[in-house]
Amino acid sequence: MRIVLLPPLLLALAASPAAAQAPAPGASATPAPLVARRGATTLTEAQLREILAREPAETREALRRDPQALAQFVRARMLRMALVEEARAQRFEQRPDVAARLEQARLDALAEAYLDAMSDPPAAFPSEAEIQAAYDANRTRFMQPRQFRVSQLFMAVPQGAPREQDEAAQRRLRELRAQATAPANARNRADFAELARRHSEDRASAPRGGALDWVAEDRVVEPIRAALSGLEEGGISEPVRSETGWHLLRLDATRPAAPAPLAEVRDRLVAALRQARAQELSRLAVADLLRREPIQIDEIQLGRVAAGSASAR
Repeated sequence: MRIVLLPPLLLALAASPAAAQAPAPGASATPAPLVARRGATTLTEAQLREILAREPAETREALRRDPQALAQFVRARMLRMALVEEARAQRFEQRPDVAARLEQARLDALAEAYLDAMSDPPAAFPSEAEIQAAYDANRTRFMQPRQFRVSQLFMAVPQGAPREQDEAAQRRLRELRAQATAPANARNRADFAELARRHSEDRASAPRGGALDWVAEDRVVEPIRAALSGLEEGGISEPVRSETGWHLLRLDATRPAAPAPLAEVRDRLVAALRQARAQELSRLAVADLLRREPIQIDEIQLGRVAAGSASAR
């Protein structure tokens, strides 16, 4: 299968799935931009916009963020179109069993589309007050772990390095720690940041005096997490071994575990509230339909059908 993809166009379509605008009056018609092609089968920009517009908002957002997933979505659509062409070429839809499945699929789609329309929350839902109330009631669900701000002095010693090299790096870090933790009036006293600038082998943090960005506790590998958990702010650890080498760590600051700010979780919260409201509206629509005219089942006749199905096997 040969498929031509235009990734920048795909991303633009996922971000804005509305139908393509018609040319201005008097403007000359131009060929519709193609997103994908397989032989004579094509998928235009307008067609893809229409397809994406029928997808849930969270699906569109996921596709917008992931070019590979969006390209795979288009490939799957093109494959489906190719299968339809093959089936039509063989007049497959005229087979009685296939025609029955198509009709059932049409009826199912109609019922689902109608129920979706009946259960679509108003555009203004939820209100800011409802969002805030839901956030306040679910703060524990948005908890972020404790965070560390750390500076490090790093010596690169990969796993499997000669024992002499490993011990030399550990010994050197102990010497540097002694300088960084010496009394203020000691002759060998040295600032940790200056030691990191001069001796650390971590190229990213060394120019900043070993300073690293804030990191969540659950993102820190175990040996380092254990060392940091035993430090007070400003404290300097003993040398700590990781898979990549030896670390001398200074705990600069901590942030306690706390709920994520509303601004960070607002989109997820709105989506959850709208989904919950849609489910409730769907339940109410079905209940009203059955209240107006309940479903009646003839248990005796149903038993006969079940018995006939069993005998047919």
